[in-house]
Amino acid sequence: MNSLKSISSGVSFIFIASMLLQLGYIFVVVGYNSVAKNYPFLKGIDWIFQYLLTMPIVILIMFFGGYLAAAIAKYKVIIHSFLVGFITLVVMMWMALQNAQLTSKGLIINLLMLLASTAGGYYWRKKNTGLAGKPSALL
Repeated sequence: MNSLKSISSGVSFIFIASMLLQLGYIFVVVGYNSVAKNYPFLKGIDWIFQYLLTMPIVILIMFFGGYLAAAIAKYKVIIHSFLVGFITLVVMMWMALQNAQLTSKGLIINLLMLLASTAGGYYWRKKNTGLAGKPSALL
């Protein structure tokens, strides 16, 4: 039961935080587009919003989702945080790729997101156990 609670909490946190991020992203892009109409030198830098601002925040969201799952599970935290990232990515890709294809850039970003959620569990384990304890129980 605790395992299900940790995974569902981590996935729910990631989805809610991602939706709020998307809402903020829409506001920023709409503001950028209205300003870029009057200042032509701003056109063509919209990739900065996508890759330099949004992607690090998405990675942090995945990290904290894995951390939350690990904090609730308290055992086998790496597996729980990995499952949180995996389930989240499967659902996101299923919704996003119904009419599209996965690119190499998208694959790299998805791998980084999966590593971030697993790293959140690893960080929780390192912080709360000092890596001392049975590795099989904490994995």
